[in-house]
Amino acid sequence: MNRIASLTVLAFALAACSKPVAAPEASSSQAASEPASSAAPAGFVVEALTEADNDIQGCQVMLDRKGSNDQIFIEDGVDTGAHGYIRIGGTRYRVDLTTSVQDGKGGVRVFADAKSGLTVTETLKTGAAHQESDSVDQSGTISVTFNGVTHTIAVEGGTAC
Repeated sequence: MNRIASLTVLAFALAACSKPVAAPEASSSQAASEPASSAAPAGFVVEALTEADNDIQGCQVMLDRKGSNDQIFIEDGVDTGAHGYIRIGGTRYRVDLTTSVQDGKGGVRVFADAKSGLTVTETLKTGAAHQESDSVDQSGTISVTFNGVTHTIAVEGGTAC
């Protein structure tokens, strides 16, 4: 076989064996109006809170990453005027309750910090009540939006008074 024929056969073999690569899709956290070709915003990491991060007195909702002991969100267990704490990138952020829709089975509470643009949305289901410890189990998700990126994290924990 001459050199040109060998190169042609090699090119066809490589083309036949290679897998096509799909174009990257837009991240689910990108705005709908944002074109699919634009780069996704930089991500962030929700970190475990430290004991020093909690200055809430009275009833508290304490949420861990599901399956771990990493407490990642703490908030007042009150209906109005509540605030909470979350740690992102080494910084503790205070967020204030903006919306709350709850019933005996669970609910959705939205917390925000206007200065940083941070939003935390709790979507929780109410579990077993423990009268001896004045606490109630809760599980669900928190959706954290920061710098235009949203992470949804499975959580478990509860409210204790």
